[in-house]
Amino acid sequence: MRPITRKNGSHGLAKFYRWKTKVSREPLFFAPPPTPLATPIVNAKRPEITLMLVYWLSKFFGVAPVIYDPAAEKLIRSRANIAYSAFFMCMSIGLWIFLTQNTAQTTLNEGKVISGLEPVLLSAMNTLQMLMAMFRSSSVLDTLSLLWSLDAELTPAKGGPSLAIGLVPPAVSIFASVADLVASFLEEFDYAYYDSVTYMSYYVSAIAGALVEAQFCVACLAIRFWVWNLNLRIQVVRRHGIGAIYRLEALRLTHSKLVSASKELDAAFAPQLLLGCSLCFVGTVLNAYFSVNGFYEGGRDQDEANEMLQNVQWLFVVMFLSRIFLVCFSASRLVTEFKQTGWQLSLLGDHRLHGDIKKELEIFQAQVIAAHVDFTAWGIIPLDFSLLFAIVSTTTSYLLILIQYRPK
Repeated sequence: MRPITRKNGSHGLAKFYRWKTKVSREPLFFAPPPTPLATPIVNAKRPEITLMLVYWLSKFFGVAPVIYDPAAEKLIRSRANIAYSAFFMCMSIGLWIFLTQNTAQTTLNEGKVISGLEPVLLSAMNTLQMLMAMFRSSSVLDTLSLLWSLDAELTPAKGGPSLAIGLVPPAVSIFASVADLVASFLEEFDYAYYDSVTYMSYYVSAIAGALVEAQFCVACLAIRFWVWNLNLRIQVVRRHGIGAIYRLEALRLTHSKLVSASKELDAAFAPQLLLGCSLCFVGTVLNAYFSVNGFYEGGRDQDEANEMLQNVQWLFVVMFLSRIFLVCFSASRLVTEFKQTGWQLSLLGDHRLHGDIKKELEIFQAQVIAAHVDFTAWGIIPLDFSLLFAIVSTTTSYLLILIQYRPK
């Protein structure tokens, strides 16, 4: 019988294992992860567009392929991010042109003369939203890919919850984007019935839509921190000896990945959070002022317009405040779970553990003390409940001042 050799495409058992150890020469880009959803993914020797689609589709559907070659991983991610950003940019440019033309056509049909500044502001806001979404897409996708790949490490075999939230961030991001697009589309037909403040509030809410995406990304990261703390209590206390040491070391590596993911998210959403919080504050003040003051311009029927605009603008106030509240709640929850890690490690130090385990715990505590997780809007505005209280108090103060000097 002819011996099976590597030349004819097959391998003998011994040669197969020898060849398997030489992955540096012929790297296998993809391998199925240890998850229930794992499926064998096509093996290839060079990254092409097919590999990019397989890579991001596998990430989207919760399957985390393992890439053995770091250079290949970097190349695939960079090319996939460039393709995604180019596609999103083309779609945004098309939407921008459609909205601008639709605004001019709707205004012409209604017989309403608009100033030369409003189309410029319309185009500027759409362009700004397009650029911010394009720049953050790469970092957000890489961070979400890292979170999905950690699900198998975070989910314990017994006694712990199962992470079935892999599709939550992309689903919510798509829903928020579609909602913003629908709001931007519907506002063009209501332009003749609303004043400039309510009209611009739609675009303020569209730009602040990044707050929704940031809130759910931070919430998913906070859930993973909570599951990690639960794993720390379950795995280390139940295991003893060398198994506990290995498990604690694995948890420490996973914790460092979670910390790096939180920093990447903070950096990715930094300009959007600063601009979104600022616009939400300005929109809250303006809508509350015009709703309380009752002074409006334009509209076909003055009485109906006043009543309708009061209700709509109070809904805008609630929407702006709720977006800031959700972001602050998720960020504060993430910081709380991160601080909970140090408390859990101090409690584990009180148990009777092996000397090597105590030494590993001390290294872990030093790492947690050195690390720092904090979400801010570009390092200027802290994202906690003090921001919400400051916005409410400042809006109340501005209303008391502006109402006294309202036009007679």
